[in-house]
Amino acid sequence: MSVIYARLAKFGSITLIVLFALSAIIFVFTKDLPNSVPRIAAMILGIVFLPSIAILRVMLNSPLDKELSQYDFKTNQRLRNLVQPLLKDIDKNTEIRVGTYQSNCPNAFAITSLSGKHAVIAFSTALINQNPSDEQLYAIAAHEVAHVKHNDAQNKIWILVFHKALETIPHCFSLMAKKFIQRNKGKIALCVALFSLMLLLQAGSLWTRLYEIAKVFKPVWFLLLFPASILGSWALRQVLNQAFFAYSRSREYAADAGGAKMASPEAMINALSLFPDDEMNATSLFDSHPPMSERKKRLQSLSSSVPTQTNHTNDSL
Repeated sequence: MSVIYARLAKFGSITLIVLFALSAIIFVFTKDLPNSVPRIAAMILGIVFLPSIAILRVMLNSPLDKELSQYDFKTNQRLRNLVQPLLKDIDKNTEIRVGTYQSNCPNAFAITSLSGKHAVIAFSTALINQNPSDEQLYAIAAHEVAHVKHNDAQNKIWILVFHKALETIPHCFSLMAKKFIQRNKGKIALCVALFSLMLLLQAGSLWTRLYEIAKVFKPVWFLLLFPASILGSWALRQVLNQAFFAYSRSREYAADAGGAKMASPEAMINALSLFPDDEMNATSLFDSHPPMSERKKRLQSLSSSVPTQTNHTNDSL
């Protein structure tokens, strides 16, 4: 299901870009027909598909370089030698850099360019300073290589930019509604007070009173559009965030399983002990990683079915 979700986000993003380009072309070529239906339609569609520009910006700017600019990343040959046996199934045209980055938190990550031609696997200095065994590092590396194989970083980028495109127009309406409410607080308060008073004085059932008042006091329905747009924008963002984090958690499980196939379930479980255990906090819908206990439980279930590979290097770190 998560793979389908990522493909849908990629297809949706590319579709938005194509539709925006087509509407722009039609708008340009109908400049001699200012009031024609095609030109007006192209202008409206151009506005609707305008968020695709945000997608183009991400595609033109390398997310990998932007991410690495936040860290003091340094290549490490010993780590490269450790990871090398795991890279045999990855496209030989993909340039993979392996190294460390400065951080006080034990962690590791893998990120890939949208083209898939460049990738980075990085271990935090805090993780290396724990003096993990080669088996533990090998298992962590296997987990990160699984992310690269599954194109998880690329898919996350597509999902995020697609979500951004979906959010843009509702967010703009929400901002306009907030400005309108701020500028007309007194008038809106007076309208609400009058509406409430009429509602109390009107005879009949609640729905009958609402209907009768609405026929006379039509601006109420117009005013309801403003809080509705704010609430709608917020709700959409919550849904999209939940969907993204659910996808992220599912890919962590998949990377654990992929790492277990390249190393072993036992090695993966042992490697997870190097990372902070947040079991005291319940996992929420907005956590990007699943709980450690559940990850270990799933790996334990693989112990009897996944063959162990012991293709480690002997370089100490």
